[in-house]
Formats: sequence, C-alpha cells, structure tokens
Amino acid sequence: MGVALMQGGGTNVALAIFITYVVVQFIQTYLLEPLVVGREVNINPLFTIGGLVAGELVWGIGGMVLAIPIMGILKIIFDHIEPLKPYGELMGEDKKEAKGLKKKIKELAASIKDRVSSR
Repeated sequence: MGVALMQGGGTNVALAIFITYVVVQFIQTYLLEPLVVGREVNINPLFTIGGLVAGELVWGIGGMVLAIPIMGILKIIFDHIEPLKPYGELMGEDKKEAKGLKKKIKELAASIKDRVSSR
C-alpha cells in the first residue's frame, strides 16, 4: 500500500489494494484451505511458508496454488506410514482430541448409534 501511495497512485489505489488483500486472505483462510486440506491436517506455519516458496521456485504461481494441498497429502501419507511418522509430526500436529461440548456430543452420538445397532 505504501508503494502505491509513493508512486502517486493515491488513496483509492491503496484502499483497493488493501481490500483485495483482505478478501483474498479471507477466501483462502476460511473457504479454500478447509475444503482442500480439510480440518484434519494441521500444517506448521514454517512448513507452509517453505512449501509456498518451494512451489513458487519450481512451478511459479501454479506451484504456490498447489503447494498447500501437496503438503497436506504428504502429511497424511507421512502420518500413516510408520517409518515416516517423525516427518509427519515435524510438519505439524496431529488431529486434536475433541474437548468439552464437542466430546459430549460425540459420546452421545456413539451411544445412540450403539443402541440403534443392537436392536
């Protein structure tokens, strides 16, 4: 934004850049990432940045778009193959255990499912 102001773009250009950044960040964080990677995979921010940089170096903008889904796939593979589990743990944390109300709802759903299946 500062560059737009310094090059004589005016406040309208700086405001447009800011709004575009906020919209793109919102779409990526709350729509694309949960859909593509899922809520099951938590990738370390350092590996995310490294993956984005590596993807850009190898394939340009397309590599940056594909970097996070590829890292999610690699994390899932690493987590399910015993010799590679340390790399999966290094890339990010495992699926978190449900707590509080979520845990109680899951337990209730499981008990209802058991009752229905025993009939």
